[in-house]
Formats: sequence, C-alpha cells, structure tokens
Amino acid sequence: MKKHLLITLKYAAFWGIAEATLGYILHFVQFTTGLRDISGFVMFPIGLFFMLLAYRETGDEASIFYTGLFAGVIKLIDLFIPGLPKGATINPAMAIVIESGIVFAGMRYLKPSRIVYYLPLLSPIWRTVFVLALLISPVSKGILYKGHVAVLYFILIEGIVSGLLCVPVYKWVEGLRKTRIKLHPTLTLPLILLALIVEFITNIH
Repeated sequence: MKKHLLITLKYAAFWGIAEATLGYILHFVQFTTGLRDISGFVMFPIGLFFMLLAYRETGDEASIFYTGLFAGVIKLIDLFIPGLPKGATINPAMAIVIESGIVFAGMRYLKPSRIVYYLPLLSPIWRTVFVLALLISPVSKGILYKGHVAVLYFILIEGIVSGLLCVPVYKWVEGLRKTRIKLHPTLTLPLILLALIVEFITNIH
C-alpha cells in the first residue's frame, strides 16, 4: 500500500509539473498568437499519460484516480497567491480530479480490450460532469460566464479532439516495455515540493 502511494505521488508530481510548465507555455502561445484553447486539446492526453503510467506500475485502477487527486491538491497551492481569484485555482483542480475519476471508471468498468475505443468519449464525459459541477459551485462559474456557445465548444470540440489524441497516448503507453519512470522513494517528497514550487511560481502575476 505504501509503495502504491509513493507511485501515485510520483506521477501526480510529474503531472503537476507538466500542468504548470507546459500549461503556462500553451497559455502564453494562445495569448500571443490568438490561437484558441490549444491547452484544452492537449492537457487531458498529457494527464492521461501519467495516469496510465501509474496504473501500469501499480496494476491497480484506483491509482488512476489517486494520481489525479494528488495532482489536483498540488494545484491548490495557488490559493496562497495574493490577488489570484479562488476560481482560477479551484476550478482547474476540480477538473483534474473529475477527469481522473472518469478515466478510473472507464478503466475499471469497461472491457479492457475495448477501452481504446471508448477513450474519445471519456473527454466529453468528464467535461460534461465538470460543467454540471460548476452549476452548483459556490466559488466560480468559470466557463459558464462565457455563454452556451463556449460551453458547447468546451464539451464537444475540445472534448472530441482531446479524446482522439488520447488514443495514440494509450497505445504508446501500452507499447512501452518499461512502463515506469524510475525514482528512488526518498526523492518522492522533494519531487512533490518541486511541483508545488513550479506551480506557485508560474501562476504569480
């Protein structure tokens, strides 16, 4: 059990670092080029990559959810940034946890041999659940403020595209001979601290 915890923490930290660094770069590209929501297409497949690595290393589907849960907790460090709206932190963290929960359910309850065919559907599903969660959220309505067109674009266009991108990610992980990122257990805590620092620094404005 302790070993599984360290494994999920490890991949959650890598996921958190990827969210902070690549997510920051993609948002910067969007801002400077005007290209719409690139991050919405690629960040879910990247999250899936780390969830699948955790699952392959532990052999336990629950590690998929816990990897996302811990990655979401890492995101919450941004609550300590002065002046940053709480919704800008809580909503992305909530999205990470929801998507990991949907992937976990898909991996556990769908036929493993056919999961690759269902992957394109998991992205629109978690996005729909996320939008429903925003409806009852007391913190921030997030994308709901942008109107129905933006919500439909988020669920359908971004959802379907990112879901299709998940297919080659899944096949790639399945084809890896070594399905883990080696890390000595004593380095797990420093890696978590690094993820927290990177997340905090990249979101200071």
